[in-house]
Amino acid sequence: MGLFLRKAFSSGPVRLNLSKGGLGVSGGAKGARVSLGPSGVNLFGGRGGLYYRKRVSGAKRREGSSVSGCLLALVFLAVIAVVIAAVNWLGEHPWVAAGLGVAVLTGLTCWLVVGYRRKTALRDYRAALEGGLVSAEDSPSEEAMREMARLRERVPHSGKWVDRLARTEGDVYQALMDRVLEDGVITEDERRRLRALEDLAGIPPEVVLSVKLEVFQAAYMDAVADRRITEEEYERLRNLASGLEIPAEGIRSEMSVVEDIRRAQDLEPPLEELDPDESPLHVTRNETLHLVGTGQVYTRRRDESQPDGWLYSLKRDGELVLTDRRLRVEDSGTTTVKLDEIEDLEVDLDRGYIFVSKADSGRPTILSSSQPVRLARMLDLLAGEA
Repeated sequence: MGLFLRKAFSSGPVRLNLSKGGLGVSGGAKGARVSLGPSGVNLFGGRGGLYYRKRVSGAKRREGSSVSGCLLALVFLAVIAVVIAAVNWLGEHPWVAAGLGVAVLTGLTCWLVVGYRRKTALRDYRAALEGGLVSAEDSPSEEAMREMARLRERVPHSGKWVDRLARTEGDVYQALMDRVLEDGVITEDERRRLRALEDLAGIPPEVVLSVKLEVFQAAYMDAVADRRITEEEYERLRNLASGLEIPAEGIRSEMSVVEDIRRAQDLEPPLEELDPDESPLHVTRNETLHLVGTGQVYTRRRDESQPDGWLYSLKRDGELVLTDRRLRVEDSGTTTVKLDEIEDLEVDLDRGYIFVSKADSGRPTILSSSQPVRLARMLDLLAGEA
């Protein structure tokens, strides 16, 4: 039987260079003109040995393109003229130029200082989180938590800093979660630390639950990978659910599978015999009754829009009876699987389907019940004896 889990300015004269790669600014001086002629539209500018020349449009272009080229050239020319005039005026008023330079330098210095303080504030906040929550051996005191909150308030809460703060707190939360999960047991102290960071960072409850469910899912997948659940694995899953304070409904499906596997692995021949009178369906005298319940039978057809390429449809939903000779599911009709014809069994844990392959059929019979793993295990044991 196989269990399958289908389960990121420079100061001085300015020169404008026009090239295929775009615009470039270097040196420049007085002088700028536009030339319109047979060769097309050309820009010229410069003085004292620094010149630019660029052909904007060719003579063979349509009239509309030439007009667009002229307008573009005039715009660039106006920009150049303004820049040159400003540079010349500043040259004639050195004190104004000096004052402007001081203002720019002061603004740049303030910008650098503010940026440094913001980075320092974020770094200090992260260090406090890591030291007080991740590395510490005990839960932080109320005074330590107040200090972390004060450091958090120093970090800007606008613009790009919102994302940086969120990433920092997310990284620390992941580090704390890794530390908590090292030994597979979550203590009350570790639970308080997780809750303290969640409250301090203001992590939305749905995000917290999502992270915790991912942690539980990883442990669950690891536990069921070998199709057996040891007592240690079972207790670890229960402790994770309790320690991470995961609502029971959030992991009901996974724990149902775990309990089903545990019941199945405890089955050994000979299986318990039931009184034939307990069966809602007819059982012959030469049959031994082993299971009574409800079951479903499904059909499937190819559908590429589905994740696994199959579309499943419910064919039968009714009483299920298992004897030492056959399995029957009956509602208005009956599906019967003879145990001596079973060749292979597979269980899809995600859907709870049992795929029964028979020697005389290329199509598997697809069954389901409230405990599919246990049912599959009983089929496996009984088919081996049939």
